[in-house]
Amino acid sequence: MKESRSNSGINIRGGSDTPVITGLAVPYDTWTKVRMESGEVFLERIERGALIDTLAANGIVKCTVNHDESQMLGDTRSNMKLRDEPDGLHFELTVDNDRATEMIEGIRQGYFNHCSFTFTKIDFSDEVRGGMLWRTVKKLELHEVCLTDSPAYTQTNAEAGCSDNRGLGKGVRMARLSGDNIQYAAYKR
Repeated sequence: MKESRSNSGINIRGGSDTPVITGLAVPYDTWTKVRMESGEVFLERIERGALIDTLAANGIVKCTVNHDESQMLGDTRSNMKLRDEPDGLHFELTVDNDRATEMIEGIRQGYFNHCSFTFTKIDFSDEVRGGMLWRTVKKLELHEVCLTDSPAYTQTNAEAGCSDNRGLGKGVRMARLSGDNIQYAAYKR
């Protein structure tokens, strides 16, 4: 069963070269509260290394706006690169189509400075602590990264810029722990 989770932070690199949208799509080892459509609520973290098999398989991972496939920005076959880092999975999307170009202003205005991702759990463990379910996702298959205005994992980020800047992490803003996430900082392993 495919599931979706959201994060905060999208980056744009700009200048004279091709615009690029970058960000942290999947944060590792950070607890966040997940509210499923069914009403189920639990704490979840994605374990560092959970994406190793997905990345090695070189499967197609899409990039959309708010999980809407009619608002496709690209994919790993064409204009998106994924990179596994100690803090999580980062993406770099080359802005080479009209829809992606339109997103730059939304990112600059702060409407879409978060990310979300769709995945299938392959391996996970559940533990009940204090009446709350705590889930650790140990392995997952990634299907989609999206730019969103309503993240579940607020630690994600995205920016827009230009490809003449080197490095995915340059200028990446990380969201501060706030709201529900204050609770998770106290429980971080």
